[in-house]
Amino acid sequence: MNLVYNIHYDIAGAFILMIVLGYMLVMYPMKSITIIRYCRVIVLLILSQIVHVFSSFAITNSNKVANEVNLALLTIYFGLSFCLEYSYFSYIASFIKDRVNPKINLINRIVLGIYLGGLVVNLFTGVIFYFDEAHRYCKGPLYYGINLSLLYYVLLGFTILMINRRHLNRRQFFSFIFFTFMEISATIVQTFLIPSILIILFVSSLTMVIIMFSLETPDYAKLVKTMEDLEKLADLCHKSGISLCLDFVMNHTGEDHAR
Repeated sequence: MNLVYNIHYDIAGAFILMIVLGYMLVMYPMKSITIIRYCRVIVLLILSQIVHVFSSFAITNSNKVANEVNLALLTIYFGLSFCLEYSYFSYIASFIKDRVNPKINLINRIVLGIYLGGLVVNLFTGVIFYFDEAHRYCKGPLYYGINLSLLYYVLLGFTILMINRRHLNRRQFFSFIFFTFMEISATIVQTFLIPSILIILFVSSLTMVIIMFSLETPDYAKLVKTMEDLEKLADLCHKSGISLCLDFVMNHTGEDHAR
């Protein structure tokens, strides 16, 4: 069967991430907020790619599939994709803790709601995408804008990283910068140059695997858990009017160590 879209990359990406997720669940302690949010991103990536594959089959056989089914599959795919980007931003935020302005978090939820609401409106208006009477997949006037809007959380995350880069170590900072660069590049290339080859989610899958090796190590997870406990202890001490002093050996630390 000759499919309208090349789905091999999506299938490969989903398969790789299933292995990664299984390994994480078995080998990594699910106590760190960063690991929990990382796994959430992985799950959304897998679901997005699975729905994308089913949608590609449905579009290829659109003369045999009801327009409502095709619309539903694409709507679910775009919804999952935006939730994925929202979760990625939350993952970044976990590394800089409470330094994200609460107003930004509120705006992010509003943007997510508007986007998902727009997808619901599209079911009745076709302003983003629709299927005509001949069961052909058609792009509405807002199609490219919606596609590029998926980069909102990626670009916002990049901005937050640049503002708070002094709070990140070198490994953390460059891992996120690499993800941002690859995500933007893949979105532009697929949207405007090779729309029939689905590479965006595959590239995201590869970069998330790299992030697993560069950031989400078991030792790092334990250190983050320890730091969270220490911060809670410090807060309790300060509320009780108690000063907390730490004594540690400076010459056993380095800029490559997790903070």
